Amino acid sequence: MENEAITINALADLLGTDRRRVKKTLASLTPLKTKAGVKLFGLGPALRRVFEDADSKRADSPAKHQERRERLRLLKARSELAAIELEKAKSSTISVDEVVLLWSNVAMAIRRIILTSALSDEEKDKILHELETFEPAQGPQTEARK
Repeated sequence: MENEAITINALADLLGTDRRRVKKTLASLTPLKTKAGVKLFGLGPALRRVFEDADSKRADSPAKHQERRERLRLLKARSELAAIELEKAKSSTISVDEVVLLWSNVAMAIRRIILTSALSDEEKDKILHELETFEPAQGPQTEARK
C-alpha cells in the first residue's frame, strides 16, 4: 500500500471528496513520480496527509472557539444595527430628541398665538396656566413603557 501510486483524481474519487481539496491537501507532499504530467503519490502517505489535515481542521483550539464566538457576537451586533437603520429608513421610528424638539416647537407656537391674540390678559393667563398643568391621558403605549 505504501508503494502503490495514486493520482489526485483517483484519491478524490476513492474518498468521495472534491479534487481541489485533495490537491490543496497534497500540495506539500512530494509525489513518487510524474507520468505524462500527472503527479502520482504514494497511497499510504497521501491517505495519512488527508486524514491528518481532516483531524487538524476538526480539532478546535480554545482560541479558535473564542474567535468564532467573538465573530458571532459581532455579526449579531451588526444585524441589530442594520435592523435599527432599516426601521429608521422606513420612518417607523423617531428618536426621542426629534419628538421632544417637534412638540417643543408646537408648544411655543401655541403660546405665541395665545399671547398675540385679542384675548384679555386674564383669559391668556388662564389658558397658559391650563396648558402648563395639562396631564396627557394614559394610552396603552404610555402605560406599557412604565
